Amino acid sequence: MPRLLLLIAAAFLVATPAVAQRGSSSVGATGVPWQRTLEDGLALSKASGKPLLVCVNNDGEPASDSLARGRYRDPEFLKLMEGYVPVLASPVEHAARAHDGRGVRIPCPRFGRVVCAEHIALEPLVYERWFQGHRVAPRHVAISPKGEILFDLYLLSSLSVIDRELKKHGKFDGPLPLPRAHDERRLLASPDAGARELLEALFPESDDRGRARLVKDSLDARADVRHPQLARLGLADAAESVREASAKAIAGSPRGLPTELLVAAARVAYADEDAVQAIAAELVSRTSDPASVRRGTLLGAVHDRSDLVDERRWQRALAKTSGGTTTATTTVALDAPDERALEARVAELDVALAESPDDIASRTELAGLYLALGRLRQAAGQADIQYELDLARTEARRVVEQGGRRAPTEASAILTRADWLSYVPAEEAVSSAGKVLDDLLDDSASDTVLAAELLDVIAQARAEQASANQTGVPDAGWVADLAAATRLLMAHPRSTTWQRVAALDVLGGLELDGLHTELTLEALERDPTLPELHEHLRWHLLRDGDAAQVGDAYAALSARAARTQQSALRWFTAFARLQAADRLREEGRARAAEAAYLASLEGFAATLDDPSLVGGAEYMSLAHAGLAALHLERDEIPEAADNLIAAADLSPRALDLPDALGVTPRATARLVVAALRRAGSKALATSLQSLLDATDAGR
Repeated sequence: MPRLLLLIAAAFLVATPAVAQRGSSSVGATGVPWQRTLEDGLALSKASGKPLLVCVNNDGEPASDSLARGRYRDPEFLKLMEGYVPVLASPVEHAARAHDGRGVRIPCPRFGRVVCAEHIALEPLVYERWFQGHRVAPRHVAISPKGEILFDLYLLSSLSVIDRELKKHGKFDGPLPLPRAHDERRLLASPDAGARELLEALFPESDDRGRARLVKDSLDARADVRHPQLARLGLADAAESVREASAKAIAGSPRGLPTELLVAAARVAYADEDAVQAIAAELVSRTSDPASVRRGTLLGAVHDRSDLVDERRWQRALAKTSGGTTTATTTVALDAPDERALEARVAELDVALAESPDDIASRTELAGLYLALGRLRQAAGQADIQYELDLARTEARRVVEQGGRRAPTEASAILTRADWLSYVPAEEAVSSAGKVLDDLLDDSASDTVLAAELLDVIAQARAEQASANQTGVPDAGWVADLAAATRLLMAHPRSTTWQRVAALDVLGGLELDGLHTELTLEALERDPTLPELHEHLRWHLLRDGDAAQVGDAYAALSARAARTQQSALRWFTAFARLQAADRLREEGRARAAEAAYLASLEGFAATLDDPSLVGGAEYMSLAHAGLAALHLERDEIPEAADNLIAAADLSPRALDLPDALGVTPRATARLVVAALRRAGSKALATSLQSLLDATDAGR
């Protein structure tokens, strides 16, 4: 196994279902009409003459909780807010995601309208500007359009003081001016959150060309106001042309845009090297934000040419041996599967070398056999293979030292690989591997197992260096070497499954997203039924796109696979649809979630008779439970009960397995039983409760 294995975080984050608020900036039923940024608030205060009102709130503090849950939603209090331009500062995240798979905003469940990232980002800005070193909550500060502090209220014995000051200093001569719903030019010129919401509602009503144009206009560098949320919607658009146009627009005007939006654009535009480099340059320029500089360095270096690995020459060499046959004569059988045969050959070579100790070929083969034995024993579960590695290193080093120029390149390759597995410093391993790779090319041995081993050394060693300091900036050359080695490793005919999977883990851990996506798809072309690769694919599909489109990606994969692989791919498709359905449900997209659950059930049902595929019944049970939750939300209680009964019949064990939202079928069933009793459906309630009791007793 590789020395470095970076684990990818789970992609299925729990978010509070919500729909982006559509409407004006006037007070609505959802609460305070917060502005999205401090910059927007200041601009609107100056334009309208209304004071800026900075509201500071923090979880767990009684007065803050009272305001968030009560006063900030009280119609009388909201009327007082009409005299101000309110912005919110709160350091706590309340929803795990700010946007759903379509790019639609998920308003903060505690405060409404703003997303959590916005009220979190605003807190240090107002603290630095107005709070004079006192970080307390709740706090309400009113600032006139001229910058005068009208009041600064905190540590109050009664919250009624806030009402009195709001009445005294507010400007109540009309709401903020808001353009008409389809006055696109004026909407684009307004920083008001209400205008932004109207634009975002207008976006899906346009055709493909119109949406692409709207994104471009929203990022016009000459304009006083820009609308990054439209660009976010464009990156997640169903039309490829809109996604590509949005990424190009972002790359053409990246200054000031959020880092995560730039990174998302780079994923979409990965094949456009100029666009990626423009985004990377903007991120690297943000020297006050080390995380942005790091991301920019990583993004920009992926397309750089490696000075260590001549990738073009290697690609040409591998293209000549694309059938997977070895052109070079080799005495090393690193991919031999039979441990006993290897041990027998080791014994033979020990005897031969006792008689002819200077036999370079035999000693090179012996070194390779020790390395191969270590690999086999580690794969079989042996934790410590240092003994075998030391023997391989000793024999290979003896060949290199005694053979001089006559020493086979194989011996140097074995020594380099064994050194790396024995924890020599990464830079030493990389330097040695690069030199030996050149020698293998000169020896026409590009397609040997040892070549794949050395590519793996470079990929893993450079990844170790790049990831050693998660906040520091890696050397761009390291990333270029890693990218080149990984691309070649994926294409190499003798690379192993675990080497390819480990390389994808590395790319995912370093967030080299575009390359990660590209190579995941390449790897699936080669191994379309490998579970670990499907983990990477699902991660990409659910993180980078709309969960409702997961089935389309799998349909394309199935269309290219062999007939013998179709059953397994139906299973993987069903599992991906199940996870997509949970994501859609948490986004509040009930209709799409229901379709995904039903498609998942159909897919698993088609594979139940395949003995090589396990877990289908349990996952079908979870799909039925998901459908039950949807029916419960719609107050369709009998239908919810029917699905839960089906879930229990399929797999009683699955009743206690949480879905992607952390909810078990048993928890949903308890809610359904209570609802049935309230509705007077005693017989069905008793039946479902009896089923729960029976399965509970069997746990």
